[in-house]
Amino acid sequence: MLAKYFTVSNTKGFTLYELMIGLAIGGVLIGIGLPNLNQFLAAQKTNTQVNELINTIKEAKATAVTLNTQTLIIPTAGDYSNGWQMGLDTDSNGAIDTVMRVSLDAEQLQFASSPDMIFTDGGRINPVQISITPIACHNTRNPRRDINIALVGHIDIINCNCNAGPPCP
Repeated sequence: MLAKYFTVSNTKGFTLYELMIGLAIGGVLIGIGLPNLNQFLAAQKTNTQVNELINTIKEAKATAVTLNTQTLIIPTAGDYSNGWQMGLDTDSNGAIDTVMRVSLDAEQLQFASSPDMIFTDGGRINPVQISITPIACHNTRNPRRDINIALVGHIDIINCNCNAGPPCP
């Protein structure tokens, strides 16, 4: 007797109504998530380029100590946004004689200053501060960074507000 009220259908798939509801829900989710995804990707590109600079600084210090040779990091065309080179200065004339590492560009970053970094044969450096502002700066997701390199080569990174002038408060 219940069989006449509950019939089993052999149809497979979705009705047009179900499909339209699914597409509407998907569209709303994409509309909400896409701006966050773009900010996330910009922050990841920034982090990659900042980390590449940090790794170059660490490698330069280690190379100076290990090889007992002055090691330089020099911005390409006078600006770290264009990339940089790290290498040995065997004759201590302030120019790279043997290139050890090259970064091609840091187009996601703007540098307030681009000083040459010179590690002595003992791994010491004149203290340096580099202020880096991402192109897509966002105070919480992709903040401005100040990199401070102490006399002994210790690296300190400070995140700060995009609108604050260098150095970070």
